[in-house]
Amino acid sequence: MNRYVPSAPPKASPVASLSKLPTNVVRRDPCGVVAADIERLDIIHALLSELNDPRASAYTIAPFVDAFPPLRARIARALAMHRPNVRAQNVAAELVALGNRGVERVLLELLEDLTILGADLADAASTR
Repeated sequence: MNRYVPSAPPKASPVASLSKLPTNVVRRDPCGVVAADIERLDIIHALLSELNDPRASAYTIAPFVDAFPPLRARIARALAMHRPNVRAQNVAAELVALGNRGVERVLLELLEDLTILGADLADAASTR
């Protein structure tokens, strides 16, 4: 995943067929997860599938990161925390600067937060 290929973008976006973010989602914390994010787990599944491809590059992974705002914000935050002197120009460059382990860490934290939110929502629904 550490290969940054600054070539022309693909003709069709790989995330075009995935779920869209509702326009009425309000986030107090850009890195936080909300109930609407649970409905968009198809983006995370597609990202994980892309990460399993040995030919995947930061350029092919970037659209998935851009399509999921909490992941995008967490990648930017992780880069600012762990590599404060790096000024990335786009998501693909941020992914390269963080490296595989850094991206993996951010993704696992996001999945943990989504799991906790899902359990909390299920618990709240069952106590009604």
